[in-house]
Amino acid sequence: MRRGVSTIVGTLLFMTVTVSILSSLILFIQYQNDLLAAYTSMSNKKISQDEIDIITSNYCDTNCKLTVGIYNRSDHDINLLSLWLIDNRTSNVITQRDMTTYIVNKKITTLLNDYVIQSGIYTIKIVTNDGIIKEKIVTIPSLELNLKSIITSTTINRYTILTHITNTSDGAIENINVYISGLGNTNIAIATIDRLERLQSTIIKYDLSTNINLPNNLGISIYAEGRNQLDKIVRSNTETI
Repeated sequence: MRRGVSTIVGTLLFMTVTVSILSSLILFIQYQNDLLAAYTSMSNKKISQDEIDIITSNYCDTNCKLTVGIYNRSDHDINLLSLWLIDNRTSNVITQRDMTTYIVNKKITTLLNDYVIQSGIYTIKIVTNDGIIKEKIVTIPSLELNLKSIITSTTINRYTILTHITNTSDGAIENINVYISGLGNTNIAIATIDRLERLQSTIIKYDLSTNINLPNNLGISIYAEGRNQLDKIVRSNTETI
């Protein structure tokens, strides 16, 4: 009888210890899973926070004007808190704007539009709702389309012109038209380029025929115009050949 009672008590103690160990093991596994989930969430959040680009466009005529936009490359929407524009020569803050700007993923939002500014070098800082600070240094003025033209061959009243165009902007430029001026009262469109991606180049060949016997230095000008991601018309440098 005593032996039977001892067996039952031993079994109960064994089951109690086993249940205790299993419970501790389950809690430990759950704790590890929670840590992994939290780490994964923080890692994904950090990756998402980094996926924004500052896009700029500027031009100078009587005054220089700067346009600043943000492209949200992440897979989630973001909030912007402030924009800072700092003069690198003096470290003075030119403008600081607090905002609550909501940007949908894969979209572009303009933050400054044709802001009048002097030529120089500036730092743009963007602060997001998550405390991330993005910076970009911009030189004003700066070209978004770079153009170079040469004459490759000449015959009587016929000239072959090669024009090399490079997109040096922050993003794609579309609807690019290449013009010649100096042959009359109007500019002549000699080519159209649907789209150039950032740092992409192309070469345009144009055969110019004229009834005028021009010298080797034609004295005509070639330039290009297109539209960038911020919906601004951008113009290249002008080449005289």
